[in-house]
Amino acid sequence: MTTNLTAPVQPSDAFYAIELLLMNAPNGGPVQNRSRVLGDPAFDVNRRPKAWAGSGTFAFYDGPGSFKTETVPPTEDSVNLTGEPTFPPYVVVPTGALLNPGSGTINPLDLSNIADAIALMRSLGVPGLPVDQGQNQVTYPPEENRRMWTFMHASIVVNVGRLLEAQHGPNSINGGGVGNPGRFDPNTLAWVPTAIAEGPTDPTGPLAQPWGLPYRLLLPNEQLVVDVPGIVPTYKIERTDIAQAATPGTGAGLSAADEAKLDKIETELKDIEKGLGITPTA
Repeated sequence: MTTNLTAPVQPSDAFYAIELLLMNAPNGGPVQNRSRVLGDPAFDVNRRPKAWAGSGTFAFYDGPGSFKTETVPPTEDSVNLTGEPTFPPYVVVPTGALLNPGSGTINPLDLSNIADAIALMRSLGVPGLPVDQGQNQVTYPPEENRRMWTFMHASIVVNVGRLLEAQHGPNSINGGGVGNPGRFDPNTLAWVPTAIAEGPTDPTGPLAQPWGLPYRLLLPNEQLVVDVPGIVPTYKIERTDIAQAATPGTGAGLSAADEAKLDKIETELKDIEKGLGITPTA
C-alpha cells in the first residue's frame, strides 16, 4: 500500500527555504524522519534504511546546491529502521480462579487460551487436543475463558501457559515481548530466539545508503541559488518568474520601487555631506 504523500503549494515569495518543498505526510505536516518505536518490525537487510513512510517519485537533496530524482517503489513504502527492535510486553491478566473447595488461588501464569495451546502443540508436532489440568479441581469464574491447558511431550506433562511465559515474558532469553521471533526446541522445549539484524550487513554497500527526506520536484520556474556564500554555502529556492522580473541591471534582484528608495537615500546622504563641508563621495 502506498502512503498518500502530497506536494506542498508553491510559495508566492521570490525566495524561500528548501524545506518548504518537503512532501506533506497524511497528517498534513511535512514528512519527518522518526525513531524506532515499540512494535516496529526488525530491520530488513534486503532494503535500504528508511525513517519515513511513503513511496513515489521525489526529489532528494544531494548535497550543496543539488537535487536528484529517485523513485521509491511500493515495496519500500514502510519504514525500515536500524537498531534493536522491541516488542509489545506480554501481559498476563490476573484471574479469579480458585482451587476447590476455594482454599487457594491459581497462578495466572498457569492459564492459557485453547487457541494458543493448540497452535503451540502443532508447532511442536504434537497431535490431539490439550487437556485442562484443572478440571474438577479448579473453580473458574464465568468471565474466565482460560484454562490450565497441558499436553504430553516426551512422557512429561507440559503447561502451555508456562511455555508462553518462557517465550514472551521479560525473562525470555532475548528480552521477550509479543511477536519476538524464535522457536521452541522440539527436544528440550527451550525457547531459541532468531538472530535479529540491527543494521545493514555491508555498511558500504548500496543497501546501506538511507533514503533521505522526500521533496517535491522543482517546478519550471524554480531553481537553487546561493543563500549564504562560504566554504560550504547554503542554498535557497528562487522563483525565477518573480525574482528575475525585477529592474534589469541592478544585479541584486531589486524592484523599481526599491531602486527609487535607494536613489532617494543616496541623494539625501550627499546633501548631508555637502552641508557638513565634506566633499561628496562619487
